[in-house]
Amino acid sequence: MVRIDEGSWRPLLEGGLAEQARQTIMDIVEALEAGEVEPARDDPSLAGGEPGLALFHSVMERVRPGEGHARRALECLERAFESVAALGRGPTLFTGYPGVGWVAEHLRGHLFDAEDDPARAVDEALEDALRAVPFPGEYELVHGLVGLGVYALERRTEPAGRRLLERVVTHLTHRAERDGDGAFWVTERRSAPGVKHVDLGMSHGVGGVVALLAAACRLGHQEARPLLAEAVSWVLARRQQDGGRSLFPGSWVPGTGPVRARAPNAWCYGAPGLSVALLSAARALGDERWERAALEIARGEAQATLGQEAVTEVGLCHGTAGLGHLHHLLHQATGEPLFAEAARTWFQRTLALRRPGGGLAGFSTRETFEGHACPERPAAPGLLQGVAGLALALVSAVYPVAPAWGRVLLLELPRSEG
Repeated sequence: MVRIDEGSWRPLLEGGLAEQARQTIMDIVEALEAGEVEPARDDPSLAGGEPGLALFHSVMERVRPGEGHARRALECLERAFESVAALGRGPTLFTGYPGVGWVAEHLRGHLFDAEDDPARAVDEALEDALRAVPFPGEYELVHGLVGLGVYALERRTEPAGRRLLERVVTHLTHRAERDGDGAFWVTERRSAPGVKHVDLGMSHGVGGVVALLAAACRLGHQEARPLLAEAVSWVLARRQQDGGRSLFPGSWVPGTGPVRARAPNAWCYGAPGLSVALLSAARALGDERWERAALEIARGEAQATLGQEAVTEVGLCHGTAGLGHLHHLLHQATGEPLFAEAARTWFQRTLALRRPGGGLAGFSTRETFEGHACPERPAAPGLLQGVAGLALALVSAVYPVAPAWGRVLLLELPRSEG
């Protein structure tokens, strides 16, 4: 099994839709350069601040070289290192210093000399943090161990990166709980302190563990294999059917059942993100039965996409651009036309939500909280929920540039052999 690389990645959008996407990307560049993003200035978080903007400009340097994007990427990265040190942010991927280190490693050897290694200090700090037994923080992607594993995967060519990955997998192994269905990880519900539950999402739950362990297995990490098999088994046991569509609860209380709460059906939660994680796991373990299950989930979701109009957010986390990118990734990994059709549908809806002259580069956020619509406001500038992430998804849809940036969201699928 091989990763999708530059030689195999193909643009998805054509004709007028592709031209509209390219113009939208350039309008986002212009909005970011026009000083409309002051909230992101000196913000060291990968989710919404300078590191995500550095990542965006590094990709734009690939597709529009010579327009100053390399310089802007390095300026954003330098400010992020300065801010994360001044603010004393902790060991979390999307809000702390590991996210800055991830971007530095991602750019090393491309936008600056490989001999320079600003992430070395991050390695040393994380080795100290991971010595604690048990690990005192969360286990998940955004704020916990899985996020540190994502950093370690990006540093995989360095001895420190391999050591960090081993420690993360060991901590996850010790922290796992089990029932008759397999392995899972328990945390407190953010909306109900003291209430223990199992989060099934990619961003804060077991979906992220599955995707991380799959990536570790592809690197030959043997300790991760049995744990991954148990986690996949547990997640699939939570699957519910609604006609031809698979549904997953956002969270599960052991001994009780699913939590009846509204959750997005996107990358962060639900079948779209989980289907990619499960397919990645199936291919990492070479399990054809689980691959069939993952593709059945993904196909049902893609079919549902073609008649779904309700999503009004546009970002990577739980918006239309993220759904477009997920289905595009599935198409690239399988060649199935259904996924290409679903991806085009989501990208078309993304562009249709743009209102030139309003918001940020024409995009606004229309989030709901506990079932109630929040006031509309300009979209954020950053990676996870903002226009920089949206633009990265569009770049991958219209240029032959493999989305290596997706590794930070655990969005990377190997092609099947043959």
